[in-house]
Amino acid sequence: MKWMRFLILCFSITVHVYAQNIEQTKALMQQAYAAGNYSYCTELGERIIYFDTTYKHTAICHLFTGDSYFRQQDYANAASHFEMAAQLTTDDSVRTESLFGTGLSYMLMNDYSTALISLLDIYSNNNETIEKRKLLYTGVAYYYLNDFEKSQSYLNQFANMVHMHQDTIAQLMSITHKKTKRYKPGKAYTLSLLLPGMGQFYSGDIKNGINALLLVAGLTYLGYNVWINAGVVDAIISVAPWLQRYYYGNAEKARAIAANRLQLEKNTIMRNFLAKSLQ
Repeated sequence: MKWMRFLILCFSITVHVYAQNIEQTKALMQQAYAAGNYSYCTELGERIIYFDTTYKHTAICHLFTGDSYFRQQDYANAASHFEMAAQLTTDDSVRTESLFGTGLSYMLMNDYSTALISLLDIYSNNNETIEKRKLLYTGVAYYYLNDFEKSQSYLNQFANMVHMHQDTIAQLMSITHKKTKRYKPGKAYTLSLLLPGMGQFYSGDIKNGINALLLVAGLTYLGYNVWINAGVVDAIISVAPWLQRYYYGNAEKARAIAANRLQLEKNTIMRNFLAKSLQ
């Protein structure tokens, strides 16, 4: 019995001291965050999360750690911690900020579908600031998913709340539709099948267009010479696989160049819109 009492006493003292250490570490974490030392903040936050067996501080530490990773542009780790904070907290404000953080992290990783799962789970509870953020983020997510109808609906609601000119969203969508028609990845692919390099020229990438044209032309000429001098079988065996590879490869590259160009155009359009709307 004496040994049992001794063990219980030791355990109680350890728990008490350990609880104090967690409180001190949490205070250090918050100080590091306030000072902009985000690397140290993540280190302290993860330490608390690991050792906090009571889960008393876990949710808020996930939030601080997630935001610190976000500010270091480590969006994958940021999203992971934000998600845990949203799941573990009982505080509505912590949950809301965590869901916004999750959504924005996934958006910056170009995973807009996953971002929407978090954004659509946010309840504004008649809080105008939260509602405006939700409408804006959700509208942007749908925009990059090319669901322009839903994007326009959310952005129109946002525009009404911030008293933005009614034509602003319509102009945004009009410019986007023009760029979408101008840069069609499928069209670039087809053009490059008709004439290697034409898809790159269509997308404004002259250098890669010339390279594609010369490469396929060179292989075609080489194949022709092998055919004339060694026969059709040798030409098929030695040159045809390379010609096929680069012919279709350049068409796929043309498709990717057009898609990237369209993405850059959309980024510019959305960046200009956000600069105006967040003034």
